[in-house]
Amino acid sequence: MQVDPIHQFEIKNFVPLFNLGGHEISFTNSALYMFIIVGLTSVLLIGGTMRRAVVPGRLQSIAEICYEFVANTVRSSAGTEGMKFFPFVFTLFMFVLAANLIVAIEVLSFLSRPVSHSVRLFANMLAGHITLQVFAGFVIMLGSAGILGIFGATLPFIMVVLLFALELLVAFLQAYVFAILTCIYLNDAIHPGH
Repeated sequence: MQVDPIHQFEIKNFVPLFNLGGHEISFTNSALYMFIIVGLTSVLLIGGTMRRAVVPGRLQSIAEICYEFVANTVRSSAGTEGMKFFPFVFTLFMFVLAANLIVAIEVLSFLSRPVSHSVRLFANMLAGHITLQVFAGFVIMLGSAGILGIFGATLPFIMVVLLFALELLVAFLQAYVFAILTCIYLNDAIHPGH
């Protein structure tokens, strides 16, 4: 089983809008990402410049650093007459910067996968063991109540046997899933997509 790391860049149509010259124009996942990027960038820049404090806060500092970085880049590359293109260059810089920070989220998701799967494996093992212990406790408790209790302990005893069989199956499946996921992660590490 091979994992395609490029699948996150596949364009998927969400809402068809209209046809233009025989081509369907749709609202896609790419358009959604671009709207999100524009929204986040706008929140950063508008939110950062609302107060205009002499001693800037964190958001204002980030907005000012971005502004000065691009302004210095335009001045050093195109001179002061190139500053008339500053809004375009600044918009382009902020859009590409924010779009490349989607990548940071993807890296974080790759790093968190082994932890999340380990937690899931532990939770499955713990839940099975606790269930077995509860039903085994019923068997012991009812079995110690005399002849009538022994008959009453029969159903929990059957449940313990069935749960034990289910635990064996779950243990096998969890080991198999864990091994497969380890192979997939190793494949991603050995054969990076980009």
